[in-house]
Amino acid sequence: MDSSPGLIYNAWVTIERLLDDLLDGASGHLEETGVEARLVPIEAIAFDERTILKCRYSCPAWGVRWTCNERAWGPAELIPLLAKYRRVVVLTGVEGDEVFSAALALERAAFARGFCWALAVAVTPCYACPECRYPSEECRHKIDLRPESAMAGIDTFKTLAALGIDRQRSEGFLRASFVFVE
Repeated sequence: MDSSPGLIYNAWVTIERLLDDLLDGASGHLEETGVEARLVPIEAIAFDERTILKCRYSCPAWGVRWTCNERAWGPAELIPLLAKYRRVVVLTGVEGDEVFSAALALERAAFARGFCWALAVAVTPCYACPECRYPSEECRHKIDLRPESAMAGIDTFKTLAALGIDRQRSEGFLRASFVFVE
């Protein structure tokens, strides 16, 4: 990826515009990606502590990633904290790395705008490294480490269904991330 100042600036302007649109009550999308976003009240997020069962007993990332292991915070710790927010940006797209990157960028833009508690929560494992070094080495991208949605107690299937978002797309399975903004 080219990281020239012009491209970085344009990406930031796009994120800023999306944040403006969302805060003004419109849904939006990130140009040149398949990522769509909508701002919803916290009540639209389905929390369920049972999500940890899917992590522990059916996810191949369990125990091999910094965000998905028995020492990471789970639903018992995260649900009460996330429930204190009032609004959440729900980002969806087919490419998980694009969705997660957009969530991180939106979190940072919201923070820069004064939403000091903005926090991204991802539905997919971290995409930064081809193979995670957990637990033998410190995370190489610790600044981008965020809770995984099931570990945070978010029932993504139920949340998206209640919002009328179909998870199956012609180009593949829909991924989601959440940015808690206030």
